[in-house]
Amino acid sequence: MKQGYGDGNYSLYPAKDAPVFGEDFATILKHFEACRGIRAFNQKKDVSPVALKTYLPWVSLIEPLWGGDGRLADGRVTLHGSAVAGAYSEITHKRVREAHKPDVADRVIASMQHAIDIRAAVIGVSDERHVTPHVHLHILYVPLSEDGETVNRFFSYVRLDPLD
Repeated sequence: MKQGYGDGNYSLYPAKDAPVFGEDFATILKHFEACRGIRAFNQKKDVSPVALKTYLPWVSLIEPLWGGDGRLADGRVTLHGSAVAGAYSEITHKRVREAHKPDVADRVIASMQHAIDIRAAVIGVSDERHVTPHVHLHILYVPLSEDGETVNRFFSYVRLDPLD
């Protein structure tokens, strides 16, 4: 884990209401919208390596781990792209709460829970000035469900832009 991430001001938006966030996010969201059709959620099969090839180094897949109250308690990273691993660290097969410091893990879990609650993708944005170089973080969470009801995976895409 790279120290410092999570100290920025974090804002979370439903993807459809997010401020301007870049062509990469627009392309990914259009892809998932086209694949979803009338289904409530996208499915894992919608994560197309061919369609999303450009973005794969910045993609993670996260399996939700549920608490006794039926809410998201943690997540296990099942795929962590090479670029995102280089920016943070390699966390494939680790739980979110073991891979990140508590405040970062809390915001990751809360972001994914919000996506479940609103049944839609969300985008988190923050300025991270406690890392070198300083970066503007954009992160997309797309809930995936095989049965159309229970979210059984998240697609996550990260973009880090230099600040200053």
